[in-house]
Amino acid sequence: MTLVLTIQPRDPIVARDGRPFGSVGSNRMKSLDWPLPTTVAGAVRTLLGQSHGGNFDAAMIARLKDVSCQGPLPVSEGQLFVPAARDAIFTRDSKCVTLRPEEVDRQLVGLDLPCGLWPALPRELPESKLREVPAWWSVTKMIEWLLEPHDADPEFFNTHDHFRQSPVHDERSHVKIDPNTFAAQDQMLYSSTGLTLDRLLQAADANVSYPAHLVIRIDTTDQEFQATVQTLATFQPLGGERRVVHVCHDPAEQVRFDCPIQIRNVLAKVQVGDGVRMALATPAIFEHGWRPAWLAPNEAGHLVGTPPEAPDTLRLELVSVSNQRWDAVSGWSYEEPRGPKPVKRMVPAGGVYFFRVKQGDASVLTDRWLQPVSDDAQDRRDGFGLAMWGVWEKH
Repeated sequence: MTLVLTIQPRDPIVARDGRPFGSVGSNRMKSLDWPLPTTVAGAVRTLLGQSHGGNFDAAMIARLKDVSCQGPLPVSEGQLFVPAARDAIFTRDSKCVTLRPEEVDRQLVGLDLPCGLWPALPRELPESKLREVPAWWSVTKMIEWLLEPHDADPEFFNTHDHFRQSPVHDERSHVKIDPNTFAAQDQMLYSSTGLTLDRLLQAADANVSYPAHLVIRIDTTDQEFQATVQTLATFQPLGGERRVVHVCHDPAEQVRFDCPIQIRNVLAKVQVGDGVRMALATPAIFEHGWRPAWLAPNEAGHLVGTPPEAPDTLRLELVSVSNQRWDAVSGWSYEEPRGPKPVKRMVPAGGVYFFRVKQGDASVLTDRWLQPVSDDAQDRRDGFGLAMWGVWEKH
Protein backbone atom coordinates (compact mmCIF):
# COMPACT_ATOMS: atom_id res chain seq x y z
CA MET A 1 0.00 0.00 0.00
CA THR A 2 1.19 3.52 -0.84
CA LEU A 3 0.57 6.28 1.71
CA VAL A 4 1.80 9.86 1.99
CA LEU A 5 2.88 11.66 5.16
CA THR A 6 3.08 15.43 5.54
CA ILE A 7 5.82 16.81 7.75
CA GLN A 8 5.30 20.31 9.15
CA PRO A 9 8.50 21.65 10.76
CA ARG A 10 8.03 23.47 14.06
CA ASP A 11 11.75 24.17 14.54
CA PRO A 12 14.68 24.72 12.16
CA ILE A 13 15.89 21.22 11.28
CA VAL A 14 19.54 20.28 11.84
CA ALA A 15 20.77 18.22 8.87
CA ARG A 16 24.50 17.94 9.54
CA ASP A 17 27.11 17.37 6.89
CA GLY A 18 29.95 14.91 7.44
CA ARG A 19 32.53 17.27 8.93
CA PRO A 20 33.73 16.30 12.44
CA PHE A 21 32.06 18.17 15.29
CA GLY A 22 32.73 18.36 19.01
CA SER A 23 35.87 17.48 20.95
CA VAL A 24 37.45 15.80 17.91
CA GLY A 25 36.54 18.50 15.41
CA SER A 26 35.20 21.99 14.96
CA ASN A 27 32.90 23.84 17.36
CA ARG A 28 30.68 24.77 14.41
CA MET A 29 27.96 22.33 13.35
CA LYS A 30 27.62 22.76 9.58
CA SER A 31 24.43 21.97 7.67
CA LEU A 32 23.46 20.55 4.32
CA ASP A 33 21.13 22.61 2.13
CA TRP A 34 18.44 19.91 2.32
CA PRO A 35 17.86 16.85 4.56
CA LEU A 36 19.04 13.57 3.09
CA PRO A 37 16.40 10.91 2.38
CA THR A 38 17.80 8.73 5.18
CA THR A 39 17.30 11.53 7.73
CA VAL A 40 13.55 11.51 7.20
CA ALA A 41 13.30 7.75 6.57
CA GLY A 42 15.07 7.10 9.88
CA ALA A 43 12.69 9.42 11.76
CA VAL A 44 9.61 7.78 10.22
CA ARG A 45 10.86 4.24 10.93
CA THR A 46 11.71 5.21 14.52
CA LEU A 47 8.20 6.58 14.94
CA LEU A 48 6.70 3.35 13.58
CA GLY A 49 8.89 1.24 15.86
CA GLN A 50 7.96 3.28 18.91
CA SER A 51 4.29 2.94 17.99
CA HIS A 52 4.69 -0.86 18.11
CA GLY A 53 6.29 -1.28 21.51
CA GLY A 54 9.67 0.38 21.01
CA ASN A 55 11.55 -2.94 21.09
CA PHE A 56 14.09 -2.51 18.30
CA ASP A 57 15.27 -6.08 18.13
CA ALA A 58 16.58 -7.71 14.96
CA ALA A 59 13.11 -8.76 13.79
CA MET A 60 11.66 -5.27 14.26
CA ILE A 61 14.65 -3.63 12.54
CA ALA A 62 14.21 -5.94 9.54
CA ARG A 63 10.50 -5.02 9.35
CA LEU A 64 11.25 -1.31 9.57
CA LYS A 65 14.01 -1.40 6.94
CA ASP A 66 11.56 -3.06 4.56
CA VAL A 67 9.34 0.06 4.73
CA SER A 68 10.05 2.20 1.67
CA CYS A 69 10.30 5.95 2.40
CA GLN A 70 10.56 8.20 -0.65
CA GLY A 71 11.32 11.90 -0.21
CA PRO A 72 11.36 14.41 1.33
CA LEU A 73 10.11 16.99 -1.17
CA PRO A 74 8.67 20.42 -0.34
CA VAL A 75 5.15 21.62 -1.02
CA SER A 76 4.57 25.38 -1.18
CA GLU A 77 1.50 27.34 -2.23
CA GLY A 78 -0.21 24.08 -3.14
CA GLN A 79 2.53 22.92 -5.52
CA LEU A 80 5.12 20.16 -5.21
CA PHE A 81 8.68 21.41 -5.76
CA VAL A 82 11.65 19.41 -7.06
CA PRO A 83 15.39 20.18 -7.36
CA ALA A 84 16.63 22.15 -10.34
CA ALA A 85 17.55 20.12 -13.41
CA ARG A 86 21.28 20.29 -14.19
CA ASP A 87 20.81 20.58 -17.94
CA ALA A 88 19.89 24.26 -17.54
CA ILE A 89 22.12 27.28 -17.00
CA PHE A 90 21.07 30.81 -16.07
CA THR A 91 22.78 33.97 -17.32
CA ARG A 92 23.26 37.35 -15.68
CA ASP A 93 20.79 38.88 -18.14
CA SER A 94 18.12 36.44 -16.84
CA LYS A 95 18.15 34.12 -19.84
CA CYS A 96 17.76 30.34 -19.63
CA VAL A 97 20.20 28.29 -21.74
CA THR A 98 19.56 24.61 -22.47
CA LEU A 99 22.23 21.90 -22.47
CA ARG A 100 21.99 18.97 -24.87
CA PRO A 101 24.38 16.14 -25.87
CA GLU A 102 26.67 17.37 -28.62
CA GLU A 103 28.76 15.18 -30.91
CA VAL A 104 32.19 16.75 -31.28
CA ASP A 105 35.53 15.73 -32.80
CA ARG A 106 37.02 13.81 -29.86
CA GLN A 107 40.61 14.13 -31.03
CA LEU A 108 40.30 17.80 -31.93
CA VAL A 109 38.98 18.85 -28.51
CA GLY A 110 40.84 16.19 -26.50
CA LEU A 111 37.63 14.58 -25.27
CA ASP A 112 38.23 11.66 -22.90
CA LEU A 113 34.70 10.87 -21.71
CA PRO A 114 34.30 7.09 -21.20
CA CYS A 115 31.97 4.63 -22.90
CA GLY A 116 31.36 6.78 -25.97
CA LEU A 117 29.61 9.54 -23.98
CA TRP A 118 29.18 13.03 -25.43
CA PRO A 119 29.34 16.32 -23.48
CA ALA A 120 26.15 18.25 -22.73
CA LEU A 121 26.63 21.71 -24.26
CA PRO A 122 24.57 24.82 -25.12
CA ARG A 123 23.72 25.59 -28.73
CA GLU A 124 25.79 28.78 -28.44
CA LEU A 125 28.02 30.10 -25.67
CA PRO A 126 26.14 32.69 -23.56
CA GLU A 127 27.26 36.26 -24.09
CA SER A 128 26.89 37.21 -20.41
CA LYS A 129 28.27 35.60 -17.27
CA LEU A 130 26.36 32.88 -15.46
CA ARG A 131 24.36 33.09 -12.26
CA GLU A 132 22.99 30.41 -9.95
CA VAL A 133 20.01 28.45 -11.22
CA PRO A 134 17.01 28.61 -8.82
CA ALA A 135 17.39 25.69 -6.42
CA TRP A 136 13.77 24.45 -6.46
CA TRP A 137 11.30 24.34 -9.34
CA SER A 138 7.59 23.73 -9.14
CA VAL A 139 6.57 20.42 -10.66
CA THR A 140 4.60 22.46 -13.23
CA LYS A 141 7.81 24.06 -14.50
CA MET A 142 9.70 20.76 -14.31
CA ILE A 143 7.04 19.11 -16.48
CA GLU A 144 7.38 21.99 -18.95
CA TRP A 145 11.15 21.49 -18.93
CA LEU A 146 11.04 17.72 -19.43
CA LEU A 147 8.49 18.00 -22.24
CA GLU A 148 10.70 20.36 -24.27
CA PRO A 149 12.93 18.22 -26.52
CA HIS A 150 14.83 21.20 -27.97
CA ASP A 151 15.90 24.51 -26.43
CA ALA A 152 13.63 25.82 -23.68
CA ASP A 153 12.16 29.32 -23.72
CA PRO A 154 14.93 31.82 -22.82
CA GLU A 155 12.40 33.46 -20.46
CA PHE A 156 11.82 30.15 -18.63
CA PHE A 157 12.94 31.50 -15.24
CA ASN A 158 10.88 34.69 -15.38
CA THR A 159 7.75 33.14 -13.83
CA HIS A 160 9.06 33.87 -10.35
CA ASP A 161 6.28 32.23 -8.31
CA HIS A 162 7.38 28.82 -9.60
CA PHE A 163 10.92 28.98 -8.21
CA ARG A 164 12.30 28.86 -4.66
CA GLN A 165 15.68 29.34 -3.04
CA SER A 166 17.43 26.79 -0.84
CA PRO A 167 16.13 26.99 2.76
CA VAL A 168 17.46 29.76 4.97
CA HIS A 169 20.16 28.64 7.41
CA ASP A 170 19.29 29.39 11.04
CA GLU A 171 22.51 29.77 13.05
CA ARG A 172 22.46 29.55 16.84
CA SER A 173 25.20 29.86 19.45
CA HIS A 174 25.24 27.59 22.49
CA VAL A 175 27.13 27.56 25.79
CA LYS A 176 27.50 25.06 28.61
CA ILE A 177 26.40 26.47 31.97
CA ASP A 178 28.29 25.60 35.15
CA PRO A 179 25.59 24.34 37.56
CA ASN A 180 27.48 25.76 40.55
CA THR A 181 28.12 29.28 39.31
CA PHE A 182 25.42 29.51 36.59
CA ALA A 183 28.04 31.05 34.34
CA ALA A 184 29.28 29.85 30.97
CA GLN A 185 32.09 27.35 31.21
CA ASP A 186 35.36 28.22 29.49
CA GLN A 187 35.87 26.70 26.03
CA MET A 188 32.30 25.38 25.97
CA LEU A 189 30.95 27.60 23.22
CA TYR A 190 29.66 26.08 19.98
CA SER A 191 27.24 26.90 17.18
CA SER A 192 24.65 24.90 15.25
CA THR A 193 22.99 25.53 11.92
CA GLY A 194 19.42 24.48 11.12
CA LEU A 195 17.24 24.68 8.02
CA THR A 196 14.13 26.86 8.11
CA LEU A 197 11.77 24.54 6.23
CA ASP A 198 8.39 25.99 7.18
CA ARG A 199 8.91 28.91 4.76
CA LEU A 200 10.79 29.07 1.45
CA LEU A 201 12.00 32.27 -0.20
CA GLN A 202 11.14 33.22 -3.75
CA ALA A 203 14.19 32.74 -5.98
CA ALA A 204 13.90 36.20 -7.55
CA ASP A 205 13.18 38.19 -4.36
CA ALA A 206 14.51 37.22 -0.93
CA ASN A 207 11.94 39.53 0.67
CA VAL A 208 9.08 37.30 -0.52
CA SER A 209 8.50 34.00 1.28
CA TYR A 210 5.84 31.31 1.16
CA PRO A 211 4.62 28.74 3.70
CA ALA A 212 5.95 25.24 3.07
CA HIS A 213 5.84 21.70 4.38
CA LEU A 214 7.43 18.40 3.38
CA VAL A 215 5.88 15.25 1.93
CA ILE A 216 7.20 11.70 1.97
CA ARG A 217 5.69 8.62 0.33
CA ILE A 218 5.51 5.38 2.32
CA ASP A 219 5.26 1.96 0.64
CA THR A 220 4.79 -1.08 2.85
CA THR A 221 3.04 -4.44 2.73
CA ASP A 222 3.05 -4.68 6.54
CA GLN A 223 -0.61 -4.33 7.52
CA GLU A 224 0.17 -3.23 11.08
CA PHE A 225 2.40 -0.44 9.82
CA GLN A 226 -0.23 0.52 7.23
CA ALA A 227 -2.83 0.94 9.97
CA THR A 228 -0.41 2.98 12.09
CA VAL A 229 0.56 5.32 9.25
CA GLN A 230 -3.11 5.98 8.43
CA THR A 231 -3.76 7.22 11.99
CA LEU A 232 -0.56 9.24 12.47
CA ALA A 233 -0.90 12.78 13.78
CA THR A 234 1.93 13.43 16.21
CA PHE A 235 5.07 15.41 16.97
CA GLN A 236 8.40 13.70 16.31
CA PRO A 237 12.10 14.69 16.50
CA LEU A 238 13.83 14.99 13.13
CA GLY A 239 17.56 15.37 12.51
CA GLY A 240 20.09 16.57 15.09
CA GLU A 241 19.46 18.38 18.38
CA ARG A 242 16.00 16.71 18.58
CA ARG A 243 14.29 19.51 16.64
CA VAL A 244 10.57 18.84 16.36
CA VAL A 245 8.19 18.38 13.41
CA HIS A 246 4.52 17.41 13.18
CA VAL A 247 3.88 14.23 11.19
CA CYS A 248 0.46 13.20 9.90
CA HIS A 249 -1.10 11.08 7.16
CA ASP A 250 -2.77 13.05 4.38
CA PRO A 251 -4.35 10.96 1.59
CA ALA A 252 -4.98 14.13 -0.44
CA GLU A 253 -1.22 14.53 -0.95
CA GLN A 254 -0.83 11.17 -2.72
CA VAL A 255 -1.73 12.59 -6.12
CA ARG A 256 1.44 14.71 -6.04
CA PHE A 257 3.56 11.61 -6.68
CA ASP A 258 1.50 10.43 -9.68
CA CYS A 259 2.94 10.69 -13.18
CA PRO A 260 1.48 13.81 -14.90
CA ILE A 261 -0.78 13.15 -17.87
CA GLN A 262 1.43 15.37 -20.09
CA ILE A 263 4.43 13.12 -19.41
CA ARG A 264 2.35 10.01 -20.07
CA ASN A 265 1.19 11.38 -23.41
CA VAL A 266 4.65 12.34 -24.66
CA LEU A 267 6.35 9.10 -23.55
CA ALA A 268 3.61 7.12 -25.31
CA LYS A 269 4.82 8.65 -28.60
CA VAL A 270 8.52 7.86 -28.11
CA GLN A 271 9.93 5.45 -30.70
CA VAL A 272 13.09 3.34 -30.82
CA GLY A 273 15.99 5.70 -31.46
CA ASP A 274 14.34 8.68 -29.75
CA GLY A 275 15.82 10.40 -26.71
CA VAL A 276 14.54 10.21 -23.14
CA ARG A 277 15.87 12.10 -20.11
CA MET A 278 16.12 11.03 -16.48
CA ALA A 279 16.31 13.84 -13.89
CA LEU A 280 17.00 12.99 -10.23
CA ALA A 281 14.61 14.40 -7.62
CA THR A 282 16.71 13.03 -4.73
CA PRO A 283 20.40 12.08 -4.60
CA ALA A 284 21.18 8.68 -6.12
CA ILE A 285 23.70 6.06 -5.01
CA PHE A 286 25.26 3.98 -7.77
CA GLU A 287 27.82 1.21 -7.48
CA HIS A 288 30.17 2.89 -9.94
CA GLY A 289 29.85 6.47 -8.68
CA TRP A 290 28.17 8.44 -11.46
CA ARG A 291 27.34 5.26 -13.46
CA PRO A 292 24.42 3.02 -12.50
CA ALA A 293 25.25 -0.68 -12.26
CA TRP A 294 22.12 -1.39 -14.32
CA LEU A 295 24.01 0.08 -17.29
CA ALA A 296 26.68 -2.21 -18.75
CA PRO A 297 28.95 -1.84 -21.80
CA ASN A 298 27.69 -3.56 -24.96
CA GLU A 299 29.85 -4.89 -27.80
CA ALA A 300 30.43 -1.31 -29.01
CA GLY A 301 31.49 -0.16 -25.53
CA HIS A 302 28.36 1.94 -25.02
CA LEU A 303 26.36 1.73 -21.77
CA VAL A 304 23.00 -0.04 -22.17
CA GLY A 305 20.50 -1.26 -19.59
CA THR A 306 17.07 -1.14 -17.95
CA PRO A 307 16.12 0.96 -14.89
CA PRO A 308 15.33 -1.01 -11.71
CA GLU A 309 11.89 -2.66 -11.63
CA ALA A 310 11.10 -1.57 -15.21
CA PRO A 311 10.30 -4.31 -17.76
CA ASP A 312 13.51 -5.76 -19.21
CA THR A 313 11.98 -5.45 -22.67
CA LEU A 314 12.98 -1.76 -22.45
CA ARG A 315 16.65 -1.08 -23.24
CA LEU A 316 18.18 2.39 -22.91
CA GLU A 317 21.59 3.53 -24.14
CA LEU A 318 23.32 6.29 -22.17
CA VAL A 319 24.41 9.17 -24.39
CA SER A 320 25.43 11.92 -21.96
CA VAL A 321 25.33 13.02 -18.32
CA SER A 322 25.00 16.51 -16.83
CA ASN A 323 25.50 16.60 -13.07
CA GLN A 324 27.55 18.10 -10.26
CA ARG A 325 30.51 16.52 -8.49
CA TRP A 326 29.68 13.77 -6.01
CA ASP A 327 28.55 14.28 -2.41
CA ALA A 328 29.24 11.96 0.50
CA VAL A 329 26.75 10.23 2.78
CA SER A 330 27.52 8.26 5.92
CA GLY A 331 25.96 8.04 9.37
CA TRP A 332 25.88 5.96 12.52
CA SER A 333 24.35 2.49 12.67
CA TYR A 334 22.37 1.41 15.73
CA GLU A 335 22.00 -1.99 14.13
CA GLU A 336 24.59 -4.61 15.10
CA PRO A 337 27.48 -4.24 14.61
CA ARG A 338 27.00 -0.67 15.84
CA GLY A 339 29.32 2.02 14.59
CA PRO A 340 29.95 4.41 11.72
CA LYS A 341 28.47 3.46 8.38
CA PRO A 342 30.75 3.26 5.32
CA VAL A 343 30.95 6.45 3.28
CA LYS A 344 29.04 6.28 0.00
CA ARG A 345 29.25 8.62 -2.97
CA MET A 346 26.01 10.21 -4.13
CA VAL A 347 25.04 11.73 -7.44
CA PRO A 348 23.45 15.02 -6.27
CA ALA A 349 19.77 15.69 -6.86
CA GLY A 350 19.08 17.39 -10.18
CA GLY A 351 21.55 15.29 -12.18
CA VAL A 352 20.31 14.56 -15.71
CA TYR A 353 21.01 11.40 -17.73
CA PHE A 354 20.37 11.44 -21.50
CA PHE A 355 19.37 8.12 -23.12
CA ARG A 356 18.42 6.75 -26.52
CA VAL A 357 15.75 4.06 -26.67
CA LYS A 358 17.43 0.97 -28.11
CA GLN A 359 14.53 -1.42 -27.67
CA GLY A 360 11.03 -1.60 -26.21
CA ASP A 361 8.23 0.76 -25.23
CA ALA A 362 9.30 3.92 -23.35
CA SER A 363 5.76 4.46 -22.03
CA VAL A 364 6.53 1.94 -19.25
CA LEU A 365 8.66 4.70 -17.68
CA THR A 366 5.47 6.48 -16.63
CA ASP A 367 5.11 3.83 -13.92
CA ARG A 368 8.61 4.75 -12.72
CA TRP A 369 7.83 8.46 -12.22
CA LEU A 370 9.31 9.55 -8.86
CA GLN A 371 10.38 5.96 -8.24
CA PRO A 372 13.98 5.20 -7.15
CA VAL A 373 16.67 4.13 -9.61
CA SER A 374 19.61 3.55 -7.21
CA ASP A 375 21.38 0.20 -7.59
CA ASP A 376 20.97 -1.29 -4.12
CA ALA A 377 17.46 -2.33 -3.02
CA GLN A 378 17.95 -0.86 0.47
CA ASP A 379 19.12 2.45 -0.97
CA ARG A 380 15.94 2.49 -3.06
CA ARG A 381 13.82 1.78 0.03
CA ASP A 382 15.65 4.64 1.77
CA GLY A 383 14.53 7.02 -0.98
CA PHE A 384 17.78 7.58 -2.88
CA GLY A 385 17.44 8.25 -6.60
CA LEU A 386 13.80 9.26 -7.21
CA ALA A 387 13.64 9.87 -10.96
CA MET A 388 11.54 12.00 -13.31
CA TRP A 389 11.37 11.25 -17.02
CA GLY A 390 11.12 13.40 -20.14
CA VAL A 391 12.36 13.67 -23.72
CA TRP A 392 15.19 15.39 -25.59
CA GLU A 393 16.58 15.94 -29.08
CA LYS A 394 19.83 17.36 -30.37
CA HIS A 395 20.16 21.11 -30.86
